[in-house]
Amino acid sequence: MGPALIRGSLFQLHSLLGLAAGLVLVVLGVTGALYSFQLELLELLNPPPTAAAPDRRPLTLPEVRQRLLAPGQELGFVSSMAGEGYGLLGLAPASGQGRGEVLLFDRYTGEVLKAPRGQAFFRLVLDLHRSLALGPVGKALTGAATLILLVLCLSGLYLRWPRQAGRWRIWLTLDWARRGRSFHWDLHAVAGTWCLLVYLLAALTGLYWSYDWYR
Repeated sequence: MGPALIRGSLFQLHSLLGLAAGLVLVVLGVTGALYSFQLELLELLNPPPTAAAPDRRPLTLPEVRQRLLAPGQELGFVSSMAGEGYGLLGLAPASGQGRGEVLLFDRYTGEVLKAPRGQAFFRLVLDLHRSLALGPVGKALTGAATLILLVLCLSGLYLRWPRQAGRWRIWLTLDWARRGRSFHWDLHAVAGTWCLLVYLLAALTGLYWSYDWYR
């Protein structure tokens, strides 16, 4: 099998996999971006509970543990924004559960906000991100899409590799003299190059949540 045939076959595989997984990857990307800004968006939807007065300080991590965790509960994570009134606390999941409860709390008093606006939305966002809200079937689909993203990154890099690979302009800039299909190919290739490291990081970390054998 010659190089031209290998390249042609890889191009077809790259295209088919992109079409097959494209919609799922869009959903994962949008929901992942939304969930990354969960605390900021919750703070917009829920007025800060306490003004950050100069003589007050937010609770330390040991104080958060003492005030918010019940006996036997374990802390999963704590996230907060300096200077704002809220923090997010994630409880470690109980045995057999996929995830623990997430609480929105006052960083100065430790008071937990009951049923904050937007929390149900972010539960749905996380469910969509992890399993397309389809349970085990959706989890299998998102796992497969993550594997496909890794294959797309590697195959795209191979197909993108220019003859003069040492010239950075070929990798990172568009050839505005191209027209039609040639320009579209160049646009796809350059955009993919700019996003390659982000896509690889997303795929390699996403596999951790998808497959036990990868952990």
